[in-house]
Amino acid sequence: MFPSPLPGPPATLLVYASVDEAQDVLQRGTEFRINEDNFTVHQMFWTWDESAALSAAVSDHVVLIGRTVIQETFLQRVADVQKTGAKEVARADDGRALVLKMLDAAVADRLLAENGTAQALRARLMWLTDAAADAVSLSRFADSQELRYSLRSLERHAPWVRRVFLVTNGQIPDWLALDNPKLTLVTHEEIFPDHDHLPTFSSPAIEAHIHRIPGLSEHFLYFNDDVLLGQPVWPEDFLVPGGGYNVFLAWRVPDCALDCSATWLRDGHCDAACNTESCDWDAGDCVGVDPNLQPSPAPDPADEDVDHNAEEHLVDLELGNNSRWEPEGIRPISELSAKERHYLGNDLNPVDQLDTYGLSLLKVNRLYNRRYGPEQRRAVAHMPHLFSRAVIADLQATFADEFARTSAARLRSGDDMQFAFAYFYFLMSERDRVPVGDIFDTIDTDDSGTWSDREIRTLLTKLRVLPLTREDLDRMWALLRSCAEAVPAAADLTTPPGERYLDSNLPVITKEAVLTCPELTTQMERSLGNRTRYPHRVVDASELVSFTMVRSNSSLLVGALDSLRRAPRKFICLNNNVGAAPESETRLVYALLVDFLEALFPRPSQFELPANYRNRFQHVSELREWERQRSLLRVATVLLTLLLLASLLHGQLWSAVCRRRRRAARMVVEL
Repeated sequence: MFPSPLPGPPATLLVYASVDEAQDVLQRGTEFRINEDNFTVHQMFWTWDESAALSAAVSDHVVLIGRTVIQETFLQRVADVQKTGAKEVARADDGRALVLKMLDAAVADRLLAENGTAQALRARLMWLTDAAADAVSLSRFADSQELRYSLRSLERHAPWVRRVFLVTNGQIPDWLALDNPKLTLVTHEEIFPDHDHLPTFSSPAIEAHIHRIPGLSEHFLYFNDDVLLGQPVWPEDFLVPGGGYNVFLAWRVPDCALDCSATWLRDGHCDAACNTESCDWDAGDCVGVDPNLQPSPAPDPADEDVDHNAEEHLVDLELGNNSRWEPEGIRPISELSAKERHYLGNDLNPVDQLDTYGLSLLKVNRLYNRRYGPEQRRAVAHMPHLFSRAVIADLQATFADEFARTSAARLRSGDDMQFAFAYFYFLMSERDRVPVGDIFDTIDTDDSGTWSDREIRTLLTKLRVLPLTREDLDRMWALLRSCAEAVPAAADLTTPPGERYLDSNLPVITKEAVLTCPELTTQMERSLGNRTRYPHRVVDASELVSFTMVRSNSSLLVGALDSLRRAPRKFICLNNNVGAAPESETRLVYALLVDFLEALFPRPSQFELPANYRNRFQHVSELREWERQRSLLRVATVLLTLLLLASLLHGQLWSAVCRRRRRAARMVVEL
């Protein structure tokens, strides 16, 4: 027994022989009654992070971390501990961490005081709450070799990529060619300015710092390891000709509350359905207002179509899915994963059922509603994206507090700044003020310094509702005439010949005349006074991305993978949602995945070691230590070589001096 971080009596640790047995217990229920006592069962994970939420130290357990924990030689070094009853409780799949149960707390303390290659830390158990279940799902940490094949696809379909930065918490795949000059390993410590935020298991926290990678170019492509390239990809796929960025959008972001359409927010009416904290009280419309006294807007036919379509094709509209996929049949809600429940516009999708990813989308959407105004936004497609370090810096300077909280979070949460969504809607929404003088120059297409009648008509099309009327023209001419007459005529500026209509009686319209005309400048600033800071173009990603949710149902997976074999799209995403399936099913699913990936990318990339070769190091810290020792050895070798050369040179010089002295002595004797 040990203290529990939850209210109630101390906790008792139950250890099962396999994951399958533990899952079988959890599937029977989490509430049990034995004799007259009630018990609640929680799934837990071993950790050594003292800052982990809902965790408690287990005094007689220790965690050994390091390469040598899998070597018998290390266990022999603590033979005295073994003799006193040490027992292996758990071992990481990669062999880099080992949990030992000691005879008692005193024996554990003795091992903690030992100095060795492996680091010994106090073991802690972290309770898996519902909120953290998605953040620490086993499928998030399972290795089904996607990274290996993602690099193969990159080399095959994007040979123009100059360098690859692999961001890791320190682990090194055993097949990775560390000596490849195009590959750089980057640890979290190298990109997190505040090391108090480490260790982290939150991908949004890591993504918030990827632009800090040393040596990274101004523009870079960001891949998740579950994304592959199915067709040739070029920089032009991510850039707009003439300047700007392509923004790839997918499905519609869920409404902030059930039955609250985004078009109802901040429309001047307090709508009862939107009068919730998640909707910012109807984006401010309900602040100080009784919603029962406000009429609700008429239903939007477009919203009705969306709702009807979502209900009719409930199984086809999946969160994060950019393309069609084969329905699996109707199942109870309790059997659906968090992402399957994350549908749009239907009764199965109240806000409190969203996973952490969906909640973080709503958080950023609410934040942007306040800054840029409500709109119906769409999620960013799950594919590689081109990012700019300057835009990221601008984004994080604008929302500094929000990104600081995201960075500090150890686990994913609904309060995170969802990186890609926040980045691209910031890029699309930020605007700059345009001086009236710049607007004048834009309209002055012939660069004469004056406005011709044709240019004035162009201005009118931007200020008035089309079609233009004769009254619009007369009012503008009268306004321009009065503005021109109010300033001295410029002797060096004239309207080019042929640039006035036959019935036009306008004087020369100069920039000075426009800038000193308040009524006209007000109209120009209102209609043309701001522009998008970052040029961009929105692209529908539905025909470019194949999104496949990988589950434990091998029959359905085979069909989905065969569809990808038949017609691979430019970007392929294999999202691992296997979860805690029985080990036999998991092995079969991963075997099917590897078979599919090997069919698409059979040729090893330059980033892989030759067959039958494995990395000597499993962790970056071991690699860095070896590199440090190698550098010291090189320095020592160079110094010894220099010392030897100096010794030889000194010997030669001394011999030469001695020979000269002997020659001089002989000359004296002969004289």
